[in-house]
Amino acid sequence: MKIFLDCLASKPCMSVGTNAFIISDIQLLNRKYPGCETVLFSSNPKIDRLQFGYLPYKITYVKRSANQLRAMFQLRRIIRKVDAVISAWGDGYITVPPYKLLRKSIFLKKKNKPLILFTSSIGPFDGGFKDKLAAIGLRLFDVVTVRDQITYDYLKPYRLKKLRIVHDTAFVLEPCKSQRSSELLKQTGLDGERFIGLNISILLHDIFVQQGKSYLELIVKYISWIREKIGLPVVLIPHQIYPTGVPHTQEEYSSRDGDDRYVIEMILKHMRDKTGVYALTQEVMPHELKGVIGKSEMLIGGRMHSIIAGVSLAVPSLVMQYSHKSGGMMQLLDMDDCVWDINNSLDDLITKTHRLWKEREAVHKKYRDMMPGIYKEIYGLADEIKAVSGVL
Repeated sequence: MKIFLDCLASKPCMSVGTNAFIISDIQLLNRKYPGCETVLFSSNPKIDRLQFGYLPYKITYVKRSANQLRAMFQLRRIIRKVDAVISAWGDGYITVPPYKLLRKSIFLKKKNKPLILFTSSIGPFDGGFKDKLAAIGLRLFDVVTVRDQITYDYLKPYRLKKLRIVHDTAFVLEPCKSQRSSELLKQTGLDGERFIGLNISILLHDIFVQQGKSYLELIVKYISWIREKIGLPVVLIPHQIYPTGVPHTQEEYSSRDGDDRYVIEMILKHMRDKTGVYALTQEVMPHELKGVIGKSEMLIGGRMHSIIAGVSLAVPSLVMQYSHKSGGMMQLLDMDDCVWDINNSLDDLITKTHRLWKEREAVHKKYRDMMPGIYKEIYGLADEIKAVSGVL
């Protein structure tokens, strides 16, 4: 069986979260269809092999043409040769105008071949003509699954054929072995201690700058409060990393889509007292970061997939929300109180953190109890291929 996984853009992705759900998609498809071939449309196969080449599955990388028109013809050739098409774009239709869904879905759709949208966040819609175009594009999918309550509420009025909520596929990513995560933590200088995980985001830093605010100042004050009131070490954790061997300029490295470790370095320089503060700066894969996060007593994160890594391992987690996707995810988990909007005050962040710390044992149990059901639901996604085609 051959499946085209539509998940890569015209530039290689350095986001640990994006790569986490791509890896999870490949894993769950192989779990349902052992030995299946996953086809990736890659702008740079060499870089993508760095991200996915360790997986023990059959993955074919089709080199994407830099010419947009040629790339479109390549896409059609790929679709003619596969048995099913899975589109997995995460928040691609938040950052890209949703109406472009129509253009994409026209190229992805082929008669008698299942076309399924895996756990996306979409919108917001404004109710105009472009949104009607987005709805036409969505109707070309045989199945539409979304990963957050807010996206579901956006799409419900459009009466799509088969719309349902399924948690982000990255929930099922297997963490690295405990020994490896302990090794990585020891390399930061932390040795067997309990700690609070704090995911640092260069994207949030840029958003704060655009708003005329200081992300660095907020984080430094926040760390100081954690150290004083909770009394545990803090480990700064990146979730977007540029691996060695991936060519990039300093401008790209420090840009909005750059490396979280750039901001971690800035924070450490900004701090007068670094006692009890450690930083994970090694080059690590998604499963290794998940293993590290899983050892934390509590996680606060600016990137949604860092929170998914924590929640899936029953770590009490609080998200710094800049987009509806993270708030909608926590709403789906019935954990609205664990969302801090970045437009709110540091005092509000501290209040929510203090509450979560006090309730951490109950939250840990809640997550631990709900995970088997979430895992079963996600693994069931691959059944949709057979259900739609009726022949595979």
